[in-house]
Amino acid sequence: MKKSDFVFDYRVRNWTDYNRALVRRGSLTVWVDEQALSGWKHTAGVGRRGRPRLYADAAIECALVIKAVFHLSLRATQGFLESVLTMMRVQLPVPDYTMMCRRQRGLDVQVGIAERGRPQHIVIDTTGLKVFGNGEWNLRKHGMRRGRRRTWRKLHLGVDETTKEIVAVDLTTSRLHDSLQLPAMLSGIPGVISQVSADKAYDSAACYDAILARDATPATPPRRRA
Repeated sequence: MKKSDFVFDYRVRNWTDYNRALVRRGSLTVWVDEQALSGWKHTAGVGRRGRPRLYADAAIECALVIKAVFHLSLRATQGFLESVLTMMRVQLPVPDYTMMCRRQRGLDVQVGIAERGRPQHIVIDTTGLKVFGNGEWNLRKHGMRRGRRRTWRKLHLGVDETTKEIVAVDLTTSRLHDSLQLPAMLSGIPGVISQVSADKAYDSAACYDAILARDATPATPPRRRA
C-alpha cells in the first residue's frame, strides 16, 4: 500500500457558500466587554517602593492577543489599539510598545476552561520547540560548531478529542520525561474524564495511577519489552 493511496482530493461543490465564506474572512468585528474597560487601569498596589503601574495585566494581555491574532509588531499593535479605542470613543490610554515588551515577560496568563457536562476523551502528546537565539544568523551562515548542542523545549499538550480544544498545556526543559507531566496536566482539567489516550512514552505506573484516580480508562500502548 502506497502513501498516495491515502491522499484524498476535496472538490468544492457549492461555490456560492465557498465564496461567501472567503468574503467573511476579511470582515472585522471588535467587541470589548465593559468589565475589561473598567479593569483596564491598574488599581492594586505593587507591594514595593516606586511608581505604581498604570495598566493592569488585562490591558497588556489584550494588546498581546491582538498582536498574535493579526501578526503585528509591537509598534503596529499600539497603533491598532489606539485607532480601535478612538472609533469606540473610549477615553483610555494605550500602553506603548516598550511597556508591552517589558510586561510580557512576567505576565501571568490564566486560560479559563469551561466545565462540560459530558465525559471527555483527552489525548496527550508532546512536541519539541526549537529555541532561537542571537546567533541564529551566524549559525546559518557559518554552520554549527562541532560539539555545540542546540537548545530546545518540550511542549506538553492535552486535547479534547471531540472538540479539538487544548485543555491542558505545559512547557518544560528537554531533559524532563514526558510521563512526569501527565499527572499535573490531568489535575488541571475540570469535569469528568472518560478516557486518556497517549503514546507508549506514558506507559508508566505513575501515569496509570493518575488516570485511574480520575475514574478514566487509560489507552496507552505498552513499551517495548514491557
